[in-house]
Amino acid sequence: MSKKNFHPFLVIFTVSLVLISLNFFIIRGHAWEIDSTGTAYYIVDGDTLNVTSVGRIRLADIDTPESGDPGYAAAKNYLSSLVYNKEVYVDEDNKTGYDPYGRMVAVIYVYYNDTHLKNVNKALLVAGHAVILNFDNNEFDPYSWTLFVEYQSTPTPPPPPSPPPSPSERPDLKDRGTDYSGLNTNQVSPGSSYFNIYCDVLNIGNASSNAFYVYFLASIDSTITIQDYFIGSDSVSSLEINSYDDVSWSGIFPSDIPDGIYFIG
Repeated sequence: MSKKNFHPFLVIFTVSLVLISLNFFIIRGHAWEIDSTGTAYYIVDGDTLNVTSVGRIRLADIDTPESGDPGYAAAKNYLSSLVYNKEVYVDEDNKTGYDPYGRMVAVIYVYYNDTHLKNVNKALLVAGHAVILNFDNNEFDPYSWTLFVEYQSTPTPPPPPSPPPSPSERPDLKDRGTDYSGLNTNQVSPGSSYFNIYCDVLNIGNASSNAFYVYFLASIDSTITIQDYFIGSDSVSSLEINSYDDVSWSGIFPSDIPDGIYFIG
């Protein structure tokens, strides 16, 4: 796959700091646990997604159709309907942890009602969008899953929010320029090539920033939006006035991005 040079206008998506309050669960019945929580913000396909504070997740022990195969869109859309922009509860694999592509292997759950969570991996099986692909190198047993699990939570109260800056005082974030941004190669093979991308983020505003994420995306044109292909992300805890920070992402180039020529930003 060929890649055009690093696009001179970096798109930086800032979000307010989100407090992730882990709930303590009293488990009943089948063994499961909650290791982390976050919001599902990008659906790769029917069995892969990105979750804030966790990263890319590969749903354990199931398999959905690949891009171009019958059922691909239906599986992806069904997963999106279950989790997109919702809080998910992640049971991370404590045996191997990650697959060869650097994705966290996990079973995930979403809120169903005040007493139950829904097992998303199981829901895809029940709906006919996935089949069992039982790996013996993780802790999970898909044959023991139930669609719903009971839970009782004691949420941690959040701290009081920080006062917002006055209308005349606000951060203004921009990339520091092409002299401080780039990538390690202009040609990659999806799913196998190591890829590194980096830039500097500068605060030219008159107030310090809160925490924010920087998303690196691949676009077929020079207009880069959050709907383009997701490559990876980095986070910055805060930026003082007139200060900058280095951000970067390194890893195996995502296998879901098809062959082509792209702008990177």
